[in-house]
Amino acid sequence: FEIGDKGSVLIVADGMGGENAGEIAAEIAVQSIKAFIQAEVKKEAPQAPNKILESAIIYAHNCIKDACRDNADYIGMGTTVTVCILQKEIFRTYPREAMRAVCLSCAGRTR
Repeated sequence: FEIGDKGSVLIVADGMGGENAGEIAAEIAVQSIKAFIQAEVKKEAPQAPNKILESAIIYAHNCIKDACRDNADYIGMGTTVTVCILQKEIFRTYPREAMRAVCLSCAGRTR
């Protein structure tokens, strides 16, 4: 999605196969990261891009944990996620190693 003149954001989330509701965890991750970044870039003094990415991942993790608390069918769900911000010639990813993904689940966040 576009973030105006600030660039574009790419999000790849893949629900963990064999886990409960992995596709739901992936959808929660994408939607919560998108909402967080869109809100952050509208601020008069947004965080630095790398901090926005890290904070967006933490926010997504908390949204997934909240969903697990609210619905017993979601307990154990998880997803991997990688987020990139493209700004002119600058390509920022979280995690910083573009080929790695962060694993978000009810149990905890791992790399």
